[in-house]
Amino acid sequence: LKSICAIPFVFLSNSFTFFAFFFKRIPVCYVSFFSTFEEVSRYLDQELSFIPLTFILGFYVSTIVQRWTIIFTSMGYIESEALLIGNYVQGDDEETKMQRRAMVRYMCLSQLLVYRDISVPIRRRFPTYDAIVKAGIR
Repeated sequence: LKSICAIPFVFLSNSFTFFAFFFKRIPVCYVSFFSTFEEVSRYLDQELSFIPLTFILGFYVSTIVQRWTIIFTSMGYIESEALLIGNYVQGDDEETKMQRRAMVRYMCLSQLLVYRDISVPIRRRFPTYDAIVKAGIR
């Protein structure tokens, strides 16, 4: 009975020894890593004088502007689709008017749900679906 109870303690002791040994070696790895990092940063600091910083920042700004332009042009706006619905769904009776209105309202709702995921001010204005319903957009 004593030997069975001693097994977990031996296992824990061995595990603790392993982890203690392992974690004592981590600072050595950090010192090695940081010395390598310092060497690389010194090298890049010396070599950066050959490449102007404004040249590198120009590429960065160009990439950011290009990304936002793609996002802005890819965003769906409902104006053209609403005009198409107004032109193609013809009729002056009450049922047709309600159908056109319902289609455009669903498009407005879908646009609002997309903007809610993108924009922080719109997320604050409509934090829940109940806020959207209370605003009359349904």
